[in-house]
Amino acid sequence: MNAVHIHLLVNHFPIIGTLFGSILLAIGIISKNITLKKTGLYTFIFAAIFSVIADKTGEKAEHIVEEGATTLTHTLIHEHEEAAETAVLVSLILGALSVVGLVLSRKENTNSTIIYLFLLLAGLSSFGVQLLAANSGGQIIHEEIRSPDFEDTSYNI
Repeated sequence: MNAVHIHLLVNHFPIIGTLFGSILLAIGIISKNITLKKTGLYTFIFAAIFSVIADKTGEKAEHIVEEGATTLTHTLIHEHEEAAETAVLVSLILGALSVVGLVLSRKENTNSTIIYLFLLLAGLSSFGVQLLAANSGGQIIHEEIRSPDFEDTSYNI
């Protein structure tokens, strides 16, 4: 197993984590279940930690993939790297806000619903950013998901 394998394994956790965290939080808000709300926030923190791991393994994977790569692949990797940097930042912000939410949730009051709704919106936003990063990463290998604008006209033989 090399860095590419590890990156491909780990990079799914932030995506699925923000989705499941959002679902758990939404169900917790609707059912007024504090355990589900907190579990959703813990899931966001888990996703943030894995986004950092995905970022670190991505750096190592980049060096492996770029060996012998075409100009197009270099371009796609750069675009993915930019999207991933944004996704990591958004995920870390969500994780930090979730920690704050957990601290504030100690006292269940009228403001806590607003906090949970805000965190739900932040979780869904983070999920969207994670999807954009994942899509740009998938385009590196899967040409069938690339937009028609990308044509590989330079081959490295």
